[in-house]
Amino acid sequence: MAENGKYPFWRKPKFIIGAALTVLFIVVLLQNWDPVILHFLVWYTPEVPLFVVMIASFAVGALVSGLIVYLRLRRK
Repeated sequence: MAENGKYPFWRKPKFIIGAALTVLFIVVLLQNWDPVILHFLVWYTPEVPLFVVMIASFAVGALVSGLIVYLRLRRK
């Protein structure tokens, strides 16, 4: 414990959980190199590695959730 009675940031539960989830996400990404083709309605993509699709999905989800939080905070 630090002198001021507070724990360093790397000992806080949020940081530990976030770091563990990040490591898990990276492990899953590194195991998914198989090429895939996405089909959406009449739209097809060229073959891309599955980890690229996973990163793009994560990024879109993070942007949408961040936008929702931003709009909720702006209304208050």
